[in-house]
Amino acid sequence: MSNFNSEFDFTPLTSQYTSTPTPMVPPLFHAPLPSLPVPQTQPPLYPPASPSPGPNSSAPIIKPIFIDGLAQDFKLENQQRLNLHAFVKLGSLGGGLSQADLATRLYLLAVVYSEAAERRRITDEQGVSDLKGLFTDLKIRLEETFTFNGEQRTNIRSVAQDVIYQANRTSFVTMHLSVETIVSEDRSGMKMGNIYGSPAREKQLLTLIKRTCSSVRNAFRVDIKNSVGIDCNSVESLEEFTYRTAMKYKRGGAGEKLDIGFTIHNALLRKFALDNPQLVQSAEVEESDTESQEGSPVPKKRKASQHSGRVPNGKHFWAKVDAWFAAEILQRGRNFASPSWKIYIDGTTAEDSRRFRNGIDVGPTGEAVTGTDDDCPAGLSGTSQAGTFNGQSVAVGAGQGESLMNLL
Repeated sequence: MSNFNSEFDFTPLTSQYTSTPTPMVPPLFHAPLPSLPVPQTQPPLYPPASPSPGPNSSAPIIKPIFIDGLAQDFKLENQQRLNLHAFVKLGSLGGGLSQADLATRLYLLAVVYSEAAERRRITDEQGVSDLKGLFTDLKIRLEETFTFNGEQRTNIRSVAQDVIYQANRTSFVTMHLSVETIVSEDRSGMKMGNIYGSPAREKQLLTLIKRTCSSVRNAFRVDIKNSVGIDCNSVESLEEFTYRTAMKYKRGGAGEKLDIGFTIHNALLRKFALDNPQLVQSAEVEESDTESQEGSPVPKKRKASQHSGRVPNGKHFWAKVDAWFAAEILQRGRNFASPSWKIYIDGTTAEDSRRFRNGIDVGPTGEAVTGTDDDCPAGLSGTSQAGTFNGQSVAVGAGQGESLMNLL
């Protein structure tokens, strides 16, 4: 036992453990170990950073109660109040606006909302909340009282007069179709912008055009009748009648050079009137007597009688003129310069020039014919109103049919 103690001396080992112990780990692990997580029961050394305010933040920059109070003070609507809350949430995204900046913007928005809400309240109190519906209703009601203004009526009549005086016109009863086409193609120039697009107004326009054409036809018929001395003492020569009617009906007047076609056209109409003196004295039943607007009482038609001087449609002067032209065109062709037409036109114009001169109707036998002055217009007399056109007379005589080329 003593030998064992002599070979193994524990004294140094004991002092070693009682003093600084030798590390039992390699030098690589001399660094301190990472600290353990702090228990939940212990407060952290540094308080965590406050999260950025957002849409779901429990601590917004501006409290909801402030927003609701602002909405109540300005008497905002519920949707406007919700918009204020959404505005604050948007202003708090990311870094967010400062509290003063966001509050100022919020206040301005509330002021704007307040004015809009007040206007709506006033509108509701006056009972005109549906302004669009109100204006629609007024527009429908005004349709019943719609009328054409003076300029529109004048434009339509001007077109109708120009159409009836066309040198190649052989159809007069349906002339309203030509007038309607011209007005439609130039609706802006004719001041018809408030007509097209509304079926009701377009229908009224067609009715007005028909009435105007009927009135123009009757006026032109009277001019033809008076010019040849039927129920009128004073007559006009063909050139005088052509000049006066061109100034009255043709757009732009007679101009410097009036085409010979107008003179020939008038000569044919005057001859038809002379061949049908009873017919030319009867007026057609105007469209205003036969048509009416929907929803209004239908006026009674005027009966044709000797006192009224009116004949039924289809039997009046212009209907017979249309039928005469149709028959002659079927027989002679559509070209007024054809030999058949040339012979007829030369004979007609020569007879017209021989019979009506110096304001006197010498009649077919060469004896002066007199009538009454009841229907004579004040401006109609034997004094020449035509003179010359560009230094040349428009009197028509034999051979002038050659200058009319295919008027139809």
